Amino acid sequence: MKVLTTSISNHLTQDVTTIATCWEIARRDGITLRFTSLDQDLTIGGNVYSSLAGYTPSAVVSTNDFAVDNMTVDSVLDVDVITEEDLLGGIYDGASVRIFQVNWADPDGGEIDLKTGTIGEVRIAGDRFVVELRGLTSALQTSIGEVYSASCRASFGDSRCKVLLSTLEVAGAVTAVNTRLDIATTLTQEDGYFTYGRIEWLTGNNVGQMLEIKGFVSSVVSMVLPPLNDVVVGDTFKIVPGCDRTLDTCVSRWDNVLNFRGEPYVPGIEAVIAPGRRT
Repeated sequence: MKVLTTSISNHLTQDVTTIATCWEIARRDGITLRFTSLDQDLTIGGNVYSSLAGYTPSAVVSTNDFAVDNMTVDSVLDVDVITEEDLLGGIYDGASVRIFQVNWADPDGGEIDLKTGTIGEVRIAGDRFVVELRGLTSALQTSIGEVYSASCRASFGDSRCKVLLSTLEVAGAVTAVNTRLDIATTLTQEDGYFTYGRIEWLTGNNVGQMLEIKGFVSSVVSMVLPPLNDVVVGDTFKIVPGCDRTLDTCVSRWDNVLNFRGEPYVPGIEAVIAPGRRT
């Protein structure tokens, strides 16, 4: 049940209301951003909520069955506030969000809380961005502890895997740019060696940017996401290999089976429901 102040409650009974939606984003780096759907900035409790042009929220979906509450916000990229570089760079990942409404003619007269949660998926579409907002119940979808799996549960190079990535790091350079995602390089390792690894740019327009690798075939590195800026021939980088977390790769490529964190020989559901299985 929502508890409203007398002022906002009385306002909602009027034939004509002056309601504005506000949202507050608290990023994990300590920066808090405040916006409003009103066509001018709004001051609430001493905090300024900036007017966000082109702000289009979806309906807020809530259920009573512990399903994750979701809504999306569609708006225009702003070079001074919310930039494509920050969104793609992960600055807003996991940021907490609070959405509420006020009477813009009496902004300190009370608030109507709509949703509290975190930022989920972020999509860029031209000069606009679409942000998914996940309700607090999304935390209930998180697995506590571990479950057995055929693949390794450790992250390649972490304290459980124990492979020293620093000893596997290799330097390289771009020899051709096929697409924004695919670049030919000076690397000579076998196909698949750098798949699921990461690449960090040392020179060029993307210095310091680190990206995940989707595939590596015939010296061509395919990235999961494109670099923020154009890559040109001659750009240099450092790259570390990845792992597909299978037992075969752990044994044949990394000789690290003692630290393998999977159970590939535990029968799965296929064995349970296989035809002819005796019950």
